[in-house]
Amino acid sequence: MHRIYIDTNDMSQDGWCCLARYQGRVLDEAALELGLTDGMPVVLYYEDPAETFEFEGTVHFREGRWIAKASRDSYRLISQTPLEELRKLPGLKG
Repeated sequence: MHRIYIDTNDMSQDGWCCLARYQGRVLDEAALELGLTDGMPVVLYYEDPAETFEFEGTVHFREGRWIAKASRDSYRLISQTPLEELRKLPGLKG
């Protein structure tokens, strides 16, 4: 199953996300290489210095572009960095 990065700040309440990427490229650019089909199951993930988590989801071709739909009830926390460790990272304050 393909693992697709999503920007969770873009995610709607019902799990739709337009800002999806595969290996640093927008999903539209990688769709042919990945052999995407409408409704194909994927793993959707988000990562930053503080945490990494993922959802089960699907990809869909809507209005001329590929978007993702996360199943919010499949949320899995992969890793989380304690706040005291984050404060040690250059450029991060809090």
